[in-house]
Amino acid sequence: MVARLTENIRVALESLPLRNYYGWLDSTVALYWIKEKGSYKQFVSSRVADIQSKNYITWGHVNTAENPADLGS
Repeated sequence: MVARLTENIRVALESLPLRNYYGWLDSTVALYWIKEKGSYKQFVSSRVADIQSKNYITWGHVNTAENPADLGS
């Protein structure tokens, strides 16, 4: 979801000189899937391929306790 949202933001703001895009995950497993090439089951593989195709996004890890997105849940 974040990768698609970032793509929409990038397109909407293409007239601005934005150069860096960052995505943050609290899942080390998902971060590994995104950063490493591998053979995964079909569902995971298609999702990971979609995220990896947006190679302008730099992915990083945030601890669950420090993740502001978890405040709502």
